[in-house]
Amino acid sequence: MSKLKTGRAVRCADPFRISPVLAPRRAPLARQAKPPVPPRPWIILLLAVSSYAAEFPVQKYGAKGDGATLETDAIQKAIDAAAKSGGTVTFAKGTYRTGALLLKSGVEMRIDEGVTLIGARELSAYPVMPTRVAGIEMK
Repeated sequence: MSKLKTGRAVRCADPFRISPVLAPRRAPLARQAKPPVPPRPWIILLLAVSSYAAEFPVQKYGAKGDGATLETDAIQKAIDAAAKSGGTVTFAKGTYRTGALLLKSGVEMRIDEGVTLIGARELSAYPVMPTRVAGIEMK
């Protein structure tokens, strides 16, 4: 226990800690306005680059969109081209009949209104690939 000048006893659990009763009051500091942050050119460049992605229309690779032609090869060529530099595979309005497509990293597929992808009925359009399900190798 310690005595104040007024003679009151103040009890504190930690002898090295100042009791709230004894703690001096400080005047609140005036808030200072933060200086404006200058624009960072690399952020602007990054936003400009990310907002622009090359488009790869499947028609450029031979797709017709008539619903009768098997367009797997044309769509896959567009996906492969978009994967090299990163981009978006686009489709014009129409119906595209396709088999198995192997999507790749960095590729977006934009399927707008008026575009329909339908699966081919031929089993030959879907190659048998080795796979693993729950740790079991399957074919």
